[in-house]
Amino acid sequence: MIRCLLFVSLLIHSSLAAKPPNERQKAAPQAQGPPSKKWQTLTGQQPLVIARGGLSGLFPEASTYANNMAKTLSLQGSAFFCNLQLTKDSVGICLSNILLDNTTTISMFYPKGQKTYNVNGKDIRGWFALDFTADQVLNNVSLTQNIYSRPSQFDGILPIATVEDALGAKPDKFWLNVPYDAFYNEHKISMASFVEKAAKFAPIPYISSPEIGFLKAIGGKVNKMRTKLIFQFLDPEETEPTTKQKYSALVKQLGMINHDTRE
Repeated sequence: MIRCLLFVSLLIHSSLAAKPPNERQKAAPQAQGPPSKKWQTLTGQQPLVIARGGLSGLFPEASTYANNMAKTLSLQGSAFFCNLQLTKDSVGICLSNILLDNTTTISMFYPKGQKTYNVNGKDIRGWFALDFTADQVLNNVSLTQNIYSRPSQFDGILPIATVEDALGAKPDKFWLNVPYDAFYNEHKISMASFVEKAAKFAPIPYISSPEIGFLKAIGGKVNKMRTKLIFQFLDPEETEPTTKQKYSALVKQLGMINHDTRE
């Protein structure tokens, strides 16, 4: 009986081996890869993940540690977000607020450096980057958390990061936001000139601003095949510095904004 079973088994295997290769392939189910994922975005592509100031939940925003950790932990293709401020000698630094005392220890080192400026129609008092040289800011002042519920263990330890520092971390993508172009222009410091030079130093795929005047000024100075210019809408009741219109009115004039920033 055992000999019969062995004989039948060998006969089956012999029959299968004798089949032409194409017949065996037809009999085997075709392996299929997983279907390509379609995202619920306008293009169906993966959304852009933006790391504003790096891993700012642990380290002070825009510090080198925060940027390096964000690069290590973020998804591939994420963008570093830098909120641009300029020093008196036109060195670009990444800080979320125009007031340095909101995010740094500057008031400890320069207690008499406080001033009042009119910024886009509002009087604001504090310490401003345009009153200090890069040497004063970078060699003496350290970063602090600007949200007090976050850990403070690294406050007063890490230096302010320049735009060059952020680009030096080699992020997959870089987003440069320019929020106060009109204010700096009033004080003879050009955001557009700085951004033009920075774009030659390293690729900047995204440049944004809430000011139409800046986007018009920079439009002819960057390669639009490599850089997207993005208009940032602020609070609806805020006034856009170039047109003197509220953002609630400008949102109804997207065609005009697109035309102006392409000139």
